[in-house]
Amino acid sequence: GALITTHVAWSLTVRICSSTVIEKMLSTSGLRVAYFYFDYRRTEMQTVTGLLSSLIYQLATSSQSCHRIMTQFREDNRSQLKPTRELLLTCLERMLRDPLPTTIILDALDECPRLTRQTELLPSLLRLVTQDIAGLRILMTSRPEPDIRDAISHFPSHLLKLHDADQHAHDLAEYITCGLSKPEFDGWSP
Repeated sequence: GALITTHVAWSLTVRICSSTVIEKMLSTSGLRVAYFYFDYRRTEMQTVTGLLSSLIYQLATSSQSCHRIMTQFREDNRSQLKPTRELLLTCLERMLRDPLPTTIILDALDECPRLTRQTELLPSLLRLVTQDIAGLRILMTSRPEPDIRDAISHFPSHLLKLHDADQHAHDLAEYITCGLSKPEFDGWSP
């Protein structure tokens, strides 16, 4: 019931906001953008190796220098049949040190399983944000899960709490009202 509806409404609202930000950032020249949507319905979209692989691929296809870094990294680590999280993270860090400013957008951290978040995701993100990589910006969205709130409190960050904003509640109510005003919902009781 209500919990699932709230989660779906929250997820949809934040996903729409993230997608809008991604579209705007992709249209900004002189800026590299990579993004990842965590998704509780798809296990491959809940892993840190999936996240890192996706970011590396996006950066490598958007920049010749990042492509060279990835190619050299793959050549140097040819003996690895499957790259580890550590290797992927190291490759990503090298790409991010390339002088072009980079924005990474991570949507729905809370949809990554709690154990994976605590042992892999949050430590990896902490490592990235404490590397002092010039021009790196990371935008993360999540419901306020305690482990995520705690971990992010140690990050050098700016925090925007949508669930605390009065305007957010109004916007969400307006979005739902607009959605329910469609003809297919005419038969529903108030």
